[in-house]
Amino acid sequence: MIRLRPLLVATLIPLVACQEELPEQKPTAPDMGGLVGSYAQPTLALDASNIAQVSESTVTVRGTVDAMRALVEEIRSSVSGGIDESEKGTTSGSAVKPGLRVQALEGEGFITVHRICPGWETGDGPNEADGALDVVVGFTERGVDPVIWGTATACKLGAESSAIQVSGAVNVYIGENVAFDAFASAAMLFQMSVELTTSGGVEKVETDFRMKLLPAEEQSLEYRVFAGEGFTVYGETTAARGYRAANGTFSCDFEAKKCSAESGDTLSW
Repeated sequence: MIRLRPLLVATLIPLVACQEELPEQKPTAPDMGGLVGSYAQPTLALDASNIAQVSESTVTVRGTVDAMRALVEEIRSSVSGGIDESEKGTTSGSAVKPGLRVQALEGEGFITVHRICPGWETGDGPNEADGALDVVVGFTERGVDPVIWGTATACKLGAESSAIQVSGAVNVYIGENVAFDAFASAAMLFQMSVELTTSGGVEKVETDFRMKLLPAEEQSLEYRVFAGEGFTVYGETTAARGYRAANGTFSCDFEAKKCSAESGDTLSW
């Protein structure tokens, strides 16, 4: 058991090849291959018949994504904290500060992270009544495994008008062979099936989006926008906004309600 800061407890379980019996079987991560592939192949051709619907849906989906930002930050900081504290130790499990015993990330294994959520009030300290995040992070000698996953249980986040409570499953694809020290700056594809409680009530949310938060100058966001059976991928960086569609890439000026294709053709709504 690794005790980190008051909000975080992580357990590191190394799997050593020479052992006759593993201390615990490394869990199998959820399969996110289909979702990852879909982001590379939008299925909707963007044209005059659907651009208005797509732009309207873009705003709706963005509201959901924005509501989930606090949860994204909690997951990212939880996993980063577990990795950082685990790397401070040695394979012998020596103590690096009072009350903290860790093992280095060597070989193959997994970390489980239990983090008490921050709650809606500040300054009260950790409180189990504020809910929790439980996350599994697999690793090998090459780095963090491609998929991280876990569960939010009545996790209270935000404050005042932005206060939310989240319960449900979250999967995160970070890519192949991401080094431990590069995790925080990786682009993360989130897949969420949660119950979201806001000031407006309770709703079931099934959503996915890809987000890169660090460094600040490289921040980016992508999410799928459906119209009928097909979808485009909306994307934004610090410099541009637009869509990747089945018929190409479009740069958009949403204030002017206009998108331009690479060919120079323009769609307006």
